[in-house]
Amino acid sequence: MPVEAPIASFDFGTPDMALNVMTGKERANQVAAAWDSHARLVYASMQINWSSDPPPPTTTTISSFGWLRFVYVTDVDGGRTDQATLSLLFERMSGQLINQTVNQWSEPFPESDLFAAISTTDSTAVLGTELGGGTAFRAECPKIRNRSLISLVADQASGQPAWIISYPGKNGDLVTGMGFTVNATTGAVNVSRQPPASCPADS
Repeated sequence: MPVEAPIASFDFGTPDMALNVMTGKERANQVAAAWDSHARLVYASMQINWSSDPPPPTTTTISSFGWLRFVYVTDVDGGRTDQATLSLLFERMSGQLINQTVNQWSEPFPESDLFAAISTTDSTAVLGTELGGGTAFRAECPKIRNRSLISLVADQASGQPAWIISYPGKNGDLVTGMGFTVNATTGAVNVSRQPPASCPADS
């Protein structure tokens, strides 16, 4: 099974702007290539940590705080499974690789390139969900609704890439949060989960 290169071997400078999935992928690809030249990206996500203060009525930029996660897969011989994954964690503001883990893997991943048909970036998708109700959701109780989770998947119905964007509720609970699906090709925003009518009493 391929062994990951030491984190210290990557000299990533601080980016001019906090990384998002699209810009962070460039750094992640370098790490994955050092791990295995045939590795392919199968999962990408971003966590945005918002301020706990009430947001402005209209959000025009996303917070710089949070994390990026990328997962790569490659074929292996002679192991208990026929695939291995490399999972990477980056801090968005500093742009630094924080952690990497290698695991054996046996479940199939889609063969398609997740980023092949993207014309709507993750940042644009988030601003669309903010306009579509995310800002209002956070404003109701900003001290507990202060995160967004963004992941890129292939839509099962259309086969097109989609950004799945969740706004967790109290204690990170997705059930009491708000959810969106953004078509990464067309930019169409759809609400996939409506939040409760009001904030928890102790928020």
